[in-house]
Amino acid sequence: MISDNSENKITTLGHTLWVNSETIVALCTGTPPTAVAMVRLSGSEAYRIAAAVFTPFPSDPTPRLALYGKFAFGDDGIALPFPKGASYTGEEIVELSLHGGRASVDALLGACVAAGARPARGGEFTLRALANGRIDLTQAEAVVETIEAETASELRMAHRNRTGGLRKAVEELRGELRALLAEVEARIDFSEELGDLDPNEVSDRAGHLSERLTEIIRRGTAVHLARCGRRVALVGRPNAGKSSLLNALVGHDRAIVTDVPGTTRDTLEETITLGAARLVLVDTAGIRETGEKVESEGIARTYNAMKGADEIWFLYDATQGWSPEDEAMVGAIAELGRTPDLVLATKADLFAGPSTNSAISVITGEGLDRLAARYPEPVEAPPVNDRQSAALSPAAAVLQEASLIPDAPPDLLAVLLREADRHLGIVLGDAVPADLLNELFSRFCVGK
Repeated sequence: MISDNSENKITTLGHTLWVNSETIVALCTGTPPTAVAMVRLSGSEAYRIAAAVFTPFPSDPTPRLALYGKFAFGDDGIALPFPKGASYTGEEIVELSLHGGRASVDALLGACVAAGARPARGGEFTLRALANGRIDLTQAEAVVETIEAETASELRMAHRNRTGGLRKAVEELRGELRALLAEVEARIDFSEELGDLDPNEVSDRAGHLSERLTEIIRRGTAVHLARCGRRVALVGRPNAGKSSLLNALVGHDRAIVTDVPGTTRDTLEETITLGAARLVLVDTAGIRETGEKVESEGIARTYNAMKGADEIWFLYDATQGWSPEDEAMVGAIAELGRTPDLVLATKADLFAGPSTNSAISVITGEGLDRLAARYPEPVEAPPVNDRQSAALSPAAAVLQEASLIPDAPPDLLAVLLREADRHLGIVLGDAVPADLLNELFSRFCVGK
């Protein structure tokens, strides 16, 4: 989608985005038939093309004033103009709304193309917004996350960055970093006039910036993990109730449940919302000694599932009590460098003893509310995704390095501070490779 062969290039955010200068058009609403459809034009010819397909459309329309009129192909609707510099893309935009039948939509798109527009590619409107400085890269990523949100909590988290939450946090910290760097460079260039630099003061300030940045990463990655989904491996002996718990949390029979141990031969995944978090539940084969080839393969996949899980829930049958086999399984988990994040005593409805905080029953629902309570609404912090964390973490490490060098020479401090600033710039979109941008915008639908 981004190519050096495009007609026009726009340099912004410290790097060059190649963006075709043609006016683009796309349907921005659902696939027809729908009650109403909206077609968007963006580019230097948007007003001219709108006037060619819709009447009346004035030569100098009032921004954001909806106009009622007719289309030449026999439908009527509304045109809503946005001026250059004050629209989503930063270009002239006209949003044309009409009845959502297939014939009407196809006729309007065809008329726009005949008048000079080009069909937009997926994400091209947002790409132009990025290229024209209307948004930064964190906000572009948040647009995708808004589209992909499946819960109200995910929508709120995406909204934080779409409205500049992470950008503001990084820019504030970057401003302080650059102020510190300016002081260091000034003392290097004008040491006689300004006096010698106090390296310990610089180190203290760099350390403080590192601590704040580390906290942004810590809180933000926790929020991101809640949004994108924790992988939870359901582990236990055969017939411990793993598949039954999966079915109960999913809300329907997704896994086969029988009284015969070893029924689950492979891992089975289902995505659910529990509390305020999205979880990817992985039902695994029960671990036991077996000579049966298929079951052995399932057990091998159980170990792989545990290695890749964010959490491990260990289930045991409350009616049988904690057994040496359970103890051995926990030991096997420890050999992977892990410990169960949650231990659950299943089939509590069949257990005659006193109930415990670990007891659950998929028959009566006992304990399931406690599982949901493990995942409250995430802290009010901007989400930090993997790409952003990969840039922020080196910045924090470099600042920490600057804080730990006793009596560091000014030249070295300046080098370290510049390196930290470079990493912070990557978060916002400085010097981002084209292949990364292509990967991001490939997730967009046409019309966004």
